[in-house]
Amino acid sequence: MQVRELDLAQTHVTDTIARITTIVERSNCVDGLKTAMDGEDYEQAAKYIETFLQLDGWSVHKPYTLLPFTPRASTTNGSRVRDPR
Repeated sequence: MQVRELDLAQTHVTDTIARITTIVERSNCVDGLKTAMDGEDYEQAAKYIETFLQLDGWSVHKPYTLLPFTPRASTTNGSRVRDPR
């Protein structure tokens, strides 16, 4: 039974290290993106965005939706009405 517990603990540690590595890589992408945008290097900025999306398992070559679109009610004068959800 102890071997199974140790194996499970090792799996948890390995998964945690992988998650932390991904978080650090995402942070590096965000920092690089900010630097590229400040320097108006849009090609490099696009590469950072592509890398960031790939870290989440996205491919820029397949269609996807980042967030579902939910229309919100508005008044006749264009101001927003509080969403009741």
